[in-house]
Amino acid sequence: MRASESCRSIEGAHGSGACSGLLLRVVALLLVAATGGATAATITARLSPEVLGIKDEAVLDVSVSAGATGALATPQLPHLDGWQVVSRGSSRNMSFVGGELETSVTYSYTLRPLREGTLTIPAISVEIGGERIASEPLTAEVKSGSLTHGRGRGRRSLLDDPFARRRNRGSGREIDPYQHVEIETRVDRRECWVGEQVTLAFRLATSPYIRFDRQPLYTAPEVAGAWVEALGDQMRRTEVRGGVEWEVVEIRYALFPTTAGVVTVGPAKLDGVVNAGSMDIFSMMRRSGRRLLLETDPIEISAAALPEADRPKQFAGAVGQYRVRADVERDHATANDPLTLTIEVSGIGNLNTVPEPALPEVEGLRFFEPQSEVELAPQGARLAGRRVFTRLIVPESAGTIILPELELNFFDPVRESYRSTRSSAMRIEVLPDQAQSRGPIVTGLSKEEVKRLKAEIEYIKTDLSRIEHQGGQSYDGGGFWAMAGAPLLAIAGALAIRRRRHLLETDVGYARGSRAMKRLESRLAELRSIPEGSNQAWALASRVLLDFVGDKLNLNAAGLTTDETLCLLESSELPDEVVAEVREFLSACDLARYASASFSESQAGLVERVRALARRIDKPSSAPAPTKTGTGRRQI
Repeated sequence: MRASESCRSIEGAHGSGACSGLLLRVVALLLVAATGGATAATITARLSPEVLGIKDEAVLDVSVSAGATGALATPQLPHLDGWQVVSRGSSRNMSFVGGELETSVTYSYTLRPLREGTLTIPAISVEIGGERIASEPLTAEVKSGSLTHGRGRGRRSLLDDPFARRRNRGSGREIDPYQHVEIETRVDRRECWVGEQVTLAFRLATSPYIRFDRQPLYTAPEVAGAWVEALGDQMRRTEVRGGVEWEVVEIRYALFPTTAGVVTVGPAKLDGVVNAGSMDIFSMMRRSGRRLLLETDPIEISAAALPEADRPKQFAGAVGQYRVRADVERDHATANDPLTLTIEVSGIGNLNTVPEPALPEVEGLRFFEPQSEVELAPQGARLAGRRVFTRLIVPESAGTIILPELELNFFDPVRESYRSTRSSAMRIEVLPDQAQSRGPIVTGLSKEEVKRLKAEIEYIKTDLSRIEHQGGQSYDGGGFWAMAGAPLLAIAGALAIRRRRHLLETDVGYARGSRAMKRLESRLAELRSIPEGSNQAWALASRVLLDFVGDKLNLNAAGLTTDETLCLLESSELPDEVVAEVREFLSACDLARYASASFSESQAGLVERVRALARRIDKPSSAPAPTKTGTGRRQI
């Protein structure tokens, strides 16, 4: 209804005085909205839950709204006494209110308490538009044990039902990826003997409601004071939890403590970007990227020293269950004819540290240094295989040589006692060396052969006065040095190419940075295919530039926001004018994406702006400033 019609209706019912009073109140409200209605910047912090157990985790949400003050800044967490930051993430929201663009960002931190009692989170401040604002301080009460029974955000057990709380809260809500990706490390025992195997398992479980954008970066746990061997390839299986099939990936390792005492298994880490959607069936395909940083708890293993009682004198540190076998390539030989002696130790245990059985001294038999190779063949969760030692042996005289039994002493952790295993004795029949029986062969020269040899001898000339100059030397010319330097240049070029290939294969950051421009051009081709005048072009242009920055800085671009990108660029060595150009372009992209009005920017001009900004970021000292082919302002 128009204002004049409303006034006439009121006037007809209450008279002209009521209409005039209403108009005065409306005008006053409009003046208040025009002068003081602009939303100021705000920051709020919320901790959930406020009462938790020492084994639980809490979620700290910090929301920053810029209002009409301009761009946002990232808040910096103060020192959190008694808390450990486990993970962090952020989400961004933009909306138009009264013709003005309002932006807010929520930063989420997963916190783990380090002690019981009352813990405080100080005020969190941020500077926006030249003004510093701060949130209210928060407190939490930490008690012993766990108050969430495995269903909180800090749950580490892979056997809990992650959907129970989601079902109680109803469908249609955005899921929390931290509730649908879990990692865990476990060992089959916490106490063992030195040299005894401890099986370490790393497990990654994911629900069907999320998927990784790319292969996540897995950092295996570091183990100090132990020998570590992988137990085969990773295993995959499914587990049904709450009626939903979860995928579980497991990697197993065999740990062998090398010294007595406490062996610490460090945390395993997983860094990846997942796409998570809504829990309702109608929005399963709407997914957004979010970076996940997961870390397991460290594990301590107590390794006991091997017992001194009943320890054999020939014991050399082998721990496990072994058997030994020895063989000579043939039982008949000739004196001074070398033979190959093969000693094989097989069984369950760390065969890399199993020594060669002691060889006795055998009269008439000479031994050479051994060579060994290890073949590992895991049997389920146990490391097994064999170690083969090969030696050359040479019988020095004819006759019968008996190579006695070879004994290996080892400690059996299953029986908790020392045991020994022996090979069979070997008999070698050695025949005399026929070459030695004939004696040495002496040859001589005739007088005619000696005279002919004398004529062929060229004596060294000592009379230097007769040496004549034979002309210029070949190394005086430039051609000689050019030919001499060509192989060096070829070698240097080959080494440079090999180094670059090695870096591309092993250094992910170098590979992404080197291929950033090439990947940018392929994305720009995708940008050209969008219809002219579509707001989708601005969204893709912003994403292309953020992906380029992610490649140059070796970051997951899917988790980068505009504010985080600008903070990273400001902390780098880029000139201030380049950062300002990037900020202006990303702001224009945000306005074009969320504004209802159109923007005057040609498709080709948008592509050139992105390419020019990328060149400025790649080489800020040599690239010219980008040329703006459009105003980037809304058309009235």
